[in-house]
Amino acid sequence: EKAHRPFDRDRDGSVLGEVAAAFILEDLEHAKRRGAKIHAELASFACGFDRARDGVLMAKLMRTALQRAGAKAEEVDHVNAQGLATEVADRWEAKAIHDVFGPKVPVWAMKANIGTSGAAAGAIEVLGSVMALSRGELPPTLNCDNLAADCPIHVHTDGVRPVTKPFVLKLNFTDRGQVGVAVLKRWEG
Repeated sequence: EKAHRPFDRDRDGSVLGEVAAAFILEDLEHAKRRGAKIHAELASFACGFDRARDGVLMAKLMRTALQRAGAKAEEVDHVNAQGLATEVADRWEAKAIHDVFGPKVPVWAMKANIGTSGAAAGAIEVLGSVMALSRGELPPTLNCDNLAADCPIHVHTDGVRPVTKPFVLKLNFTDRGQVGVAVLKRWEG
């Protein structure tokens, strides 16, 4: 009725949006040779299929991606969440985030700002994370006015905040159980 409201106690499903994003992923030495402006580094990735959809495998994949990136949970500035705004998906995701990071890491649910866009959602949300790292600013999650009791996480809703830590974790999944986790790192070259 109102809007896409991830992790809000009054959430009632996704609102569609329309977006597109494209990336150039290239070897560091090649990018340097051609004088490319580097916005961020893809530090690691992990994926799997979470049949149980209970957050256990999702949390394991986040830990795996962090380990592969050489990052500790406390070095993650924020989690860019899937934020589907459904009770089952939000509870599943919030449990996994809480299991890895506890209740303090800021969680940004970009879909609240732009809607959910199907197959383009992951790409546009990675772009959001890259821009947050590159610009050093994280926008707020909109429409999460009353955090749901079954989502024990810190959803960032309080205006633009500085991005101060070197890593961002982007979490994506489908309602069928596919899970993808990317760890992005601020480019400091």
